[in-house]
Amino acid sequence: PVVDRGTARQGSGRRSPQQEAALARRLRQGDPEALEELYERYVDRLYRHAYYFVRERETAEQVTLQALLEAWERLSRGGPRARLLPWLLGIVHELAAASLGEAGPAAVEARTGEVLAAILRLPAAERLVLTLRFVDGLSYQEAAEQLGRSLPSLLSLQYRALSRLRRLLPAGRGAQPEAGL
Repeated sequence: PVVDRGTARQGSGRRSPQQEAALARRLRQGDPEALEELYERYVDRLYRHAYYFVRERETAEQVTLQALLEAWERLSRGGPRARLLPWLLGIVHELAAASLGEAGPAAVEARTGEVLAAILRLPAAERLVLTLRFVDGLSYQEAAEQLGRSLPSLLSLQYRALSRLRRLLPAGRGAQPEAGL
């Protein structure tokens, strides 16, 4: 595989804002070791985010690598000063959505289960909030920052997404209202 997820460190550990800022600074300075560290820290989470949307291993690998290269290029022009993960997930989401194109959701729906099919019918903002929160494991605050929303606005969006998802799922299969938040 192009993305060697087996040798990468697990990117799930929380980093301090100072560590994130230092890595972002090194990346902006063009430090190749910083790019390697970026890869090791985040490749698993970026791949998981990409795979969730495209549902094909090869495409998810391509999106992940393309996102890392895109991040490297964007960082040379500025990029975030800290909090790299939400920014990187945004790049992956853009590239994954672009890789699906217009016919993609219908093709993906045919290969997936009821829940994924229902999620794919949600508006893009609702799909994204559910992905950031429940697939990528971002906190409410991190997801709000990623989406450029206030915390109350994010909570409202997540509630609407979960409510709509319950309505889209066949009777008896949706989550109970209290299970969503």
